[in-house]
Amino acid sequence: KRCTEALLFESNRVRGVDVRVARIFNVYGPRTRADDGRAVSNFIANALSGKPIVVHGDGLQTRSWGYVDDIVDGLERLFWLEDFNHVGAINVGNDREVSVLEIAKYVAGLIPGTT
Repeated sequence: KRCTEALLFESNRVRGVDVRVARIFNVYGPRTRADDGRAVSNFIANALSGKPIVVHGDGLQTRSWGYVDDIVDGLERLFWLEDFNHVGAINVGNDREVSVLEIAKYVAGLIPGTT
């Protein structure tokens, strides 16, 4: 991914190609596959199937979580900007980080009997 970004930015520099690179983080929402290996979907899938929610490590590591509709809105805004002259990647996501443990506890609180 980083190599592709570098090539795109070089195309912008040399040929004036309009380049916009978005980096998205930890997206969740409808139609997320239960087996995609991401924390939120793993927590929900385990809770719904009566399995314990598994948090790796102490769970204090933080992430920027983004609801899919909000991420799509951010991408749409980025790609329709007029007179865009930023060179570099743009992070699209929540500016508030939340710990993995907080997310696990939240999911557990939504589904009775979850541990």
